[in-house]
Amino acid sequence: MKIAKYIVFIFIIQSVCLFSQGRVIDSLKLKLKTAKEDTSKVNTFNMLSAAAGWRVGNYDTASYYANQALKLSQTNKFKKGEADAFSNLGIIAYYLGNYSVSFKAHHSALNIRNEIKDKIGIAESNKNIGSVYYAQAKYPEALKCYLSSLKVREELNDKNGIAGCFGNLGNVYHALDNNTEAFKYDLQALNLFTELGDKNGMANSYTNVGSNYETQGNYPEALKHYSQSLELSRELNDKQGIGICYVNIGNIQLELKNYAEALNSYFSSLNIHEEIDDKQGIATACANIGFAYYSQKNGKEAKKWQQKSLELAKQMGDKWLIQNNYDALTLSDILMGNYKSALDNYQLYIMCRDSIYNEENVRKQTQSEMQYDFDKKELAARAEQDKKDLFAEEEKQKQTIITSSIALGLIIVTVFAFFVFRSLRTTRKQKNIIELQKHEVEKQKTLVEIQKHEIEEKHKEITDSINYAERIQRSFLASDELLNTHLQDYFVLFQPKDVVSGDFYWAEKFVSLSGSDNFIMVTADSTGHGVPGAIMSLLNITSLELAIKDGFTEPYDILNATRKTIIERLKKDGSAEGGKDGMDCSLLMFDFKHLVLKIAAANNSVWIVRNSGTEAIEVLEIKPDKMPVGKHDRQGTSFTQQEVQLQSGDVVYTLTDGFPDQFGGEKGKKFMSKNLRELLASHSHLPMSQQKELLEKTFSNWVGNLEQIDDVTIIGVRI
Repeated sequence: MKIAKYIVFIFIIQSVCLFSQGRVIDSLKLKLKTAKEDTSKVNTFNMLSAAAGWRVGNYDTASYYANQALKLSQTNKFKKGEADAFSNLGIIAYYLGNYSVSFKAHHSALNIRNEIKDKIGIAESNKNIGSVYYAQAKYPEALKCYLSSLKVREELNDKNGIAGCFGNLGNVYHALDNNTEAFKYDLQALNLFTELGDKNGMANSYTNVGSNYETQGNYPEALKHYSQSLELSRELNDKQGIGICYVNIGNIQLELKNYAEALNSYFSSLNIHEEIDDKQGIATACANIGFAYYSQKNGKEAKKWQQKSLELAKQMGDKWLIQNNYDALTLSDILMGNYKSALDNYQLYIMCRDSIYNEENVRKQTQSEMQYDFDKKELAARAEQDKKDLFAEEEKQKQTIITSSIALGLIIVTVFAFFVFRSLRTTRKQKNIIELQKHEVEKQKTLVEIQKHEIEEKHKEITDSINYAERIQRSFLASDELLNTHLQDYFVLFQPKDVVSGDFYWAEKFVSLSGSDNFIMVTADSTGHGVPGAIMSLLNITSLELAIKDGFTEPYDILNATRKTIIERLKKDGSAEGGKDGMDCSLLMFDFKHLVLKIAAANNSVWIVRNSGTEAIEVLEIKPDKMPVGKHDRQGTSFTQQEVQLQSGDVVYTLTDGFPDQFGGEKGKKFMSKNLRELLASHSHLPMSQQKELLEKTFSNWVGNLEQIDDVTIIGVRI
């Protein structure tokens, strides 16, 4: 566990030369005094905000100049100066760890730059917004912003901007542990900055390349690049860069077990970041100090620094650093024998990790990369095609002139002959055609009548068969009588895509081994829909009934036994690998006497909406096992069982994926589970019958003129 991997430089704003910084600041102050035009004053205020302010850690000074620029530009309706002022304020907030303020300021800058069509400014704002997303561990959003910035930079052939984007893309891939892509972008950034002679960009790129070598375990090369970055940062008087270099050099010393040197570097970094009030740098330095003490088996001192880092990370909303601090605290607690605290911290670490690295993030990351590559290839293809089209058009015009001349002569010769012969042929053919058409019409009329009768008969037979199948399937579902007997307040929304359904809901009452009356309810989505889905649902229901009959009384045992039966019954389906059909479902066992709910679920979540007596509503999501009840590569793994202590007034919702996966709305997108969960939670106080009406109306409006794509089942039970 290495906190320091986070310390790779984010290119917040386009790099500028910082040589002779004192003379630059003096020159700008003199220019401010002598400026006659307000626009010139605004530009000077903005340059002072960077040069005399946030670039050297003087954030109060930076804020003063940026606000002066903002006020004067708004008075004079100078849009570009206003956008630059917002950009400076966003950067200041970023360094102070106030990401919400930074995000808002950069978006204000982006809106103005879009309005005035400032392409360079648009690219810069997208890059800065990406950096705020990166600091909050929102990597797919950061990747999208950086790629948008890179696209504009490449259109403008802005090499400095392209290099900065390469550096930022390298950082995102670092965070996603894609070291191959990270190294590629970091080297491209270093080569470009070196070509441009941009020492500030070179310093930052040396840091990033060094981090790649550190990840590879090549510590001599890593130390070499960190030292080059430190040398340049000192030359530029870049205090933040110096602080970052000390942390990274400390990491190498720690890997080499030179603990005293590592701590010395970490504390040097801490002092510099405290001097410039860089909360991100302070939090990271504290985390590394804690890890250094842990490496020396000093758990008490390690935990002190880790907790300080965690507190700052929470203030900033830095998910990545929060996650790593919980991981570090887990190790320190184990070292000191605090196993309960270690378990608590480890659970918090897992929660943070899952929220950062989930499947949705990977999907968004891939989508952003594909969109960028597609746009780039499409632009090149369009240019090539335009060139081909132009050449083809010129050739076509030449050929048209030649062929037109020849064709005109032929047309004049043939037109006269055509009119002479056409009259004779037309007269002879018309009589024959009329006779043939009359005969054909009579023949077709008779054939159509026969086919119409046959189709109507077949349609009636099929409809009667499907309706009869629907009555058979409905007899297997939980009856209203059974549900009304055991559930006091509930609704069932059951809306098949076709007459018969792959979805089903089934219930059973039995007495447990402890003597308690238990009520089982299953909501399931069988493989397929329509007739195949309905047949599969009957197999699934009979397999559930067999599990109950065989004496299984716990939800997870019932699902295990049901899966075994389904697999055995489908072995001889004729396919090479045996039947892979089955169902996704949630099995709920209610003990209403003791208000206990036991749950085993396969791919289908269960939601419990709880009103604590205040305005706040809590939604408990019972997550399922990620496998179906049927043949699967995890079929040897037992289903898990979860137990919830219910409270009076709780509303338990169980459902299939038909409603959230339905396409519709203005943009033809999926409804999504998140929106359905929020809809149920916000209306859980309504009577259950009204909730059902609300769901039916919402679903109908969402589908609109589109087609329902799957069976829909939602059941709500109020405790």
